[in-house]
Parts: sequence; C-alpha cells; structure tokens
Amino acid sequence: MTLMISGGGGGGGATALSGLSDVTLAALANGQILQYNSGTGQWENTALTGQLTYKGSFDATAGTPALTNALKGDFYVISVAGTQFGQSWSIGDHLIVNDDMGGVIDSSKIDKIDNTDAVSSVNGATGVVNLYADDATLNLAGTGLVTSGTGATSTLNADVGTGANQLVQLDGSSRLPAVDGSQLTNLPAAPVTSVNGDTGVVNLYADNATLNLAGTGLVTSGTGATSTLNADVGTGANQLVQLDGSSRLPAVDGSQLTNLPAAPVTSVNGDTGVVNLYADNATLNLAGTGLVTSGTGATSTLNADVGTGANQLVQLDGSSRLPAVDGSQLTNLPAAPVTSVNGDTGVVNLYADNATLNLAGTGLVTSGTGATSTLNADVGTGANQLVQLDGSSRLPAVDGSQLTNLPSSGGSRPNVYTQSASFTIGDGTGTDPGAVTAAELERVYLINNGATAVTVTLPAISGDVGAGFKLQIKRLGTAAVTIDRNSEDIDDQAANQTLSVQYSSFTLVCAGAGIGWYII
Repeated sequence: MTLMISGGGGGGGATALSGLSDVTLAALANGQILQYNSGTGQWENTALTGQLTYKGSFDATAGTPALTNALKGDFYVISVAGTQFGQSWSIGDHLIVNDDMGGVIDSSKIDKIDNTDAVSSVNGATGVVNLYADDATLNLAGTGLVTSGTGATSTLNADVGTGANQLVQLDGSSRLPAVDGSQLTNLPAAPVTSVNGDTGVVNLYADNATLNLAGTGLVTSGTGATSTLNADVGTGANQLVQLDGSSRLPAVDGSQLTNLPAAPVTSVNGDTGVVNLYADNATLNLAGTGLVTSGTGATSTLNADVGTGANQLVQLDGSSRLPAVDGSQLTNLPAAPVTSVNGDTGVVNLYADNATLNLAGTGLVTSGTGATSTLNADVGTGANQLVQLDGSSRLPAVDGSQLTNLPSSGGSRPNVYTQSASFTIGDGTGTDPGAVTAAELERVYLINNGATAVTVTLPAISGDVGAGFKLQIKRLGTAAVTIDRNSEDIDDQAANQTLSVQYSSFTLVCAGAGIGWYII
C-alpha cells in the first residue's frame, strides 16, 4: 500500500492524515511516497523511481520551452521539427529528461524516442497491408514475368525460353541454350574444330603431316605414336648450340659475334696476381710534365706541379682567376673593357662637340657647346645634305639620274581587266585589250569564272614582254584557274600552276627569255 505526496518539501507540503501519528510528515519531499511496511507495522517515506511526467509539446526549431530546470522523468512530444541538443527531431518524437538539469542544459541528460520510422501507408493503403503478385500495391509484372494464381496464392515467375521477350535461362551445365547470337560482341576466339582437315580425336606426332615441326637442327626419332622430336645439338654445321652445365657457350667460332664486352684484365704491365700500384711504380706510369712524385712504394704520392713557370700547371687563385701569365697566344677572348676614351680616364662626359665623341661628319650638324650641345642631321636637297622623306614617305625633288633598278614607267595605277572564260593574255579576245607592251607593267586580271574552270595562257616572252614585265592573276570563282606556262618555265619548273583556292592569286614577274617567269 502506498500514498504519494506531491507539492513542496517539508511540512509546508505535507497533509495531515489520520492514523499516521508515527510518521513525521514534515520529512516528506516532492516526488516521495509513503509506503506501509507490514513487517514493522509502520509507514515509511521513500523516493519514487521510474515516473514520467508529461510536460506538453516542444518546439525543436525554437528550442521552447526552456529545459534549464527540467527534472528527471519530464517528457515532451515534438510539435515542430528541428535540430536541438545535437539531434534532429521530427514531429511526434518524444524528448525525455533522464536526470535533473540543475539550471544548466546538458545534452547527455536528454533521450530521444523516435516515433517517425514506421511505414504510414503502402501505395496509399493503410492498416494491415498484404502484398500479392497480382495486387495493385505490388507492380512487378512485366516482359518476361508471369503471374500465376490470385490473391494470397498468387506467384510471380520468370517466363524463360528462347522465344521473343522471354528470359534466357542457362541449362544444367551453365550453358546458354540454342539462341541467335549474331548480335553478341567481344566473344572469345572460336574453338578449334579441325586440325589440318582432321576432325574428332586427333593425335599429333612428330612425323605426322598434321604436325610439321621438323627442320634444320630438329631430329625426329621413331614413328607414329612413339615418334619424338629432338634438337640436334653440337658445334657442327646446322646444329643447335647448347650451353654447358655452367651456362657457357661451347668452343665455337665466335668471329662473327658483335657488341661483345671488353675482355677482362688478366695482367697489369705483365704483373699477375695481387698488383699494388704506386706513383713511382713501373706498372703505373703517371709521372709527366707538371706531375711530381713524392715518397716511394706504398707511401708515394702524385701531385700537380703548379705555378707560372715552364712546364708547370696553371692554378686559379682563390677568386677563380688566372694568375699573371703571358696570354698572348689565347684566342676568342671577350672584348677588353674600356680603360680610356680618346685618352681620357675616370668619369668621362661625352658631348657632341667634345673631342672624346667624334660624331660630327657630312650631314651632321652640332649646335650648342658642352653639356648643352646637340647633334642634328643636316637634311635638305643640297650637296652633302641628308635626304628626308616627305610626309607621304616620298623622296623630295632631287636628281635621280644615278638611281638603278627602278620600275618601268607606265602609270601610277595597275590596269585591271575582268575575265570570265579561258583566254591568252595579249591575244585581243574578250575584254583583254590586245597585245601587251613593256609599258603595261602590273596588269591585273580578275578571273570571275563562277563554277567553270578557266585556263589563262601567259604571253610569249619576246619583244615587248621581257624582263621586269609583271602580271597579277586572281581567282574569284569557285572553280579552279590554271596558269598555262606557254612553253616557258614557272619558278624554274616546266609545269603549269593552278589557283586551287577561291580568292587566291599569283603575281608573276618575267625574268627574260630563256629563264621564264617567277611567282612573287
């Protein structure tokens, strides 16, 4: 028999009960109970364990209500999902306090009962749901699947076979049945079906026509099933060479071998056995010009005799520089550094009128003196002046009688002619104005041939068409334009040229009779 007292601890929370004169009610605390001990006939106060007290809903997003003073046994039902106390909470989960918080929230004192894992429905069905192969809630039927029976006795089987849309089932030996395999890829090589025309059980022997192994260096002994193919080893003609028991070649003629390793050393200057080499030993000839031997026998040392005297080796100093030696025989030396300027040493300032800077000359003019002097070009068209191009990059009006290799006169602009069919330059056909002359340099032909192939024949090199005569031919159409050489060479080749790309062009310059044309 038990009686629970709730409310504040001490006498303020106790209630006077009749028949409990032997119990000090003031000692009861919140959450304790009165329990009757039949053995002693007394009421005793004891702590209540295992009690859960529902405290309402808990917002796991806002973290409310606060749990800083929650007591052991308090529990809440999650009303708003969220993350609190290091855990994710869903609506319907239970939050249980497993120990008094005491004013500070401790996540280890909070337990979670997950109430969200259960299936709530199956394809819309709730309650006890039974799934069958023919049930709308279990959609498994498809090509190659066969449903037999109905309801609780229905079965879903595979429709196996070799017909259309059936599933292929391996036989008892894990082999595919007889089906069309024409679309299979990456198959292994086909097995051997015959040997030299023989089928069935084929026995191969060294003397059998189906096994042709006999050759130079191979020897067949026996016949039929007892025949053996052996190697004919030895050092005679056509025999195979067999290494001896130490994996060495036998004594054979090796004169035709190439890339052999160098022979091992068998003696040193005639000495054999253990040979000690010293700087003064006849077996080690190291002494020479610039080399000095000190000591004898095992304590001898070979040193370099360095210095700047005859036959000595030159040693660089501590700064990796050659010592003071005669360098008159050295070649390919870098240019010597400047040590003076027109005899001046030290800090040398160069001015246009300074004797140390000799720049004045024909066409150069010095203005000013000292540090303010300037060297200018004396430009003009008078004697000893430099000629300056005008604003259009043209020479001024000067006497050009001594100029050479000038282009022939004939107008400042090329003559442009449009052609659409095959023609010979200078034959007077079409829009070609007729015979060409040396005065008609830089004549331009635009071949507007469209989709029709055209041949342009060059003029003969003679008379007015000589060295320096220039022609320009450009293809405008989509069809090829062939340049007929007219028995002359083009770029030193006895071959016609073709403009194979639309809008491509050739500029041809005549080099004279017997030479031909050049493409530039």
